[in-house]
Amino acid sequence: MLQCKIIDLATYKRLPYFKLFSRMENPFLSVTVKFDVGTVVDFCKRKNCSFYTVMIHLVSIVVNRIPEFRHRIYNEGIIEYDNCLSSNIEILDDNTYCYCYLKHNMDWDSYLSYAEEERAKARANPTSIENSDILNFFYLFGVPGRAYEHITLPFMNSKDSNPRISWSSYEEDFKGRLMMPLTLQVHHALVDVYHVDQFFDNLEEEIEKLRVI
Repeated sequence: MLQCKIIDLATYKRLPYFKLFSRMENPFLSVTVKFDVGTVVDFCKRKNCSFYTVMIHLVSIVVNRIPEFRHRIYNEGIIEYDNCLSSNIEILDDNTYCYCYLKHNMDWDSYLSYAEEERAKARANPTSIENSDILNFFYLFGVPGRAYEHITLPFMNSKDSNPRISWSSYEEDFKGRLMMPLTLQVHHALVDVYHVDQFFDNLEEEIEKLRVI
């Protein structure tokens, strides 16, 4: 069972920003950065596994490491989850999609077998309806087709504080690197540019770790 705690707003250092951005119609912060994913591609070849499955875990490790990405707006206040689950889309044969929910508190070998099994189950019994308890999720989108420069992801309303992360195809640049755009979209009442920068720095570090796994 996932646990959460209520953040004490009396001691919450970002309270002025929380109040400011909570009043806005469009309080979302969206940043796209290109990553060299050559190490990820090499890892997938060595492990004979899906690039999409690996990216889901890499991103999820980082999201759960940074407390602000586990914060959610709830009843005009803030709660913090101990751990959050990923909700990724799975493309179906008829070009529609369904949702797949994954845990990430495990080592790579355990995760790879577990994730492929759960992804297959989701595609075999697809649902287009999100789990009713959605606050503990963050949403992941692998966008098929060409690499994009930027993408804006949909939110339910101005209180929707679940992070969204998407990426598309990688392309070789003039230096021979495999570059892939990755977009992070968050609620600015909970997350600042500092935390966004933390996310991208940590993701680069996790990608580098794949060289020795």
